[in-house]
Amino acid sequence: MPELTSAQLEHACETYVSLLGDENVDALLELFAEDCTVEDPVGAEVRAGQDDVRAFYATLPGVGVSAKLTGPVHAVPDAKAAAFQFELDSGGFVVQAIDVMTFDDDGKITSMTAYWKM
Repeated sequence: MPELTSAQLEHACETYVSLLGDENVDALLELFAEDCTVEDPVGAEVRAGQDDVRAFYATLPGVGVSAKLTGPVHAVPDAKAAAFQFELDSGGFVVQAIDVMTFDDDGKITSMTAYWKM
């Protein structure tokens, strides 16, 4: 199996941000491995598996969430990890966040940890 590249990890992170808050939650979930975890924000209950993660992301369209990258994606293919800073807007309530993701050999997200606070 070919090694993951920085470009692959960057593309996954950019696609993730572009799909946050989109009505098509299934498109977002295609980025995630079956046994994925999401901890958002760090310290919150960890959501595990596609069903639990889908339920979390399905709440975002209803509150009008949109997101945009505010800096580069820092990808480390040897570690199968990437981090990026972005801005999340929910009807004028804006949060600056840093997400850290890990990936499996197929480039699917195995974990996402979000660092932000109100």
